[in-house]
Amino acid sequence: MTGCDFSDDKLIVINASRDSIAFIIPAEPNYFPTSDNLEESRLNKRLNDSLLMTIAKYDPKEESFGGVHFLKGDSTKHILAFNSRWEQIVSSTSKKELKIIFFPAHIMTSGKFTWKEIYDKNMFKEKTLKIEELDDLNWKVVYDN
Repeated sequence: MTGCDFSDDKLIVINASRDSIAFIIPAEPNYFPTSDNLEESRLNKRLNDSLLMTIAKYDPKEESFGGVHFLKGDSTKHILAFNSRWEQIVSSTSKKELKIIFFPAHIMTSGKFTWKEIYDKNMFKEKTLKIEELDDLNWKVVYDN
């Protein structure tokens, strides 16, 4: 790391369920940009539509690709933002909110579903929070099934 590199690890995701989960943060800089909402997508519609047809198959041991995070049941994870503060990331979204989309882990590891199927069949739960709400929660976002 050079002298001007830094990371912000204030965002904490807590899995209060017994089940393993996967989650994505669409505003995260390394997020694999598939979206069912082009308003938030950093891509043009044709490229986004193409990405939505890709199979979601991720290995929890190599989770850094695509911004898909995994969390075992009853565990906690600090989410690092590199060279940016989480407040800046949230402020850069169109609605000034942090959205976290949660999936049962098997949805992301099975290789049975495209991103489009996952969105169309609502195979996820979503939490959306403003900076003030995150401050009130000490930047701890709890998934509790």
